[in-house]
Amino acid sequence: MNIDILNKFGIDEIKSKQLLQQINNYISNEVNKKVSEEKNKYNFEIMKLKQKSIIENELILAGAKNVKAVFALLNFEDDDYQNFNIDNIKEQITKLKQNENTKFLFFNKENEFKLKGFAPFENKTYKQNSFENLGYEELCNYYEQFNKNI
Repeated sequence: MNIDILNKFGIDEIKSKQLLQQINNYISNEVNKKVSEEKNKYNFEIMKLKQKSIIENELILAGAKNVKAVFALLNFEDDDYQNFNIDNIKEQITKLKQNENTKFLFFNKENEFKLKGFAPFENKTYKQNSFENLGYEELCNYYEQFNKNI
């Protein structure tokens, strides 16, 4: 909108300048208000993500078997991200680990998982024979016997 359009409607130049200034101020205020709201929403979402990652990290360090399940049992306020206290969360995690009803959600030394499978060089014959000292014929004989046993 400009002054010429307002003059065509029969508004004098001084009044049209004042109206145009008021319109621009109103638009500027509304845009600034909207930007501020969006910035606050964005900062809130970032703080929630940081909070969640800190809590999940603590759960992993505590030995949680299923992080999402234990996360759901924790009590904290999403809205109060500025007063977030990790010590409170750690305390809740320790209580969950000690509680008889929820301690199964965490690994402990008794049910610590161990990887099983192929362990290279555990063959006793390999440990007994040093391949470095075997000649060509002895090595061929060893492989023949090994293949027969398979």
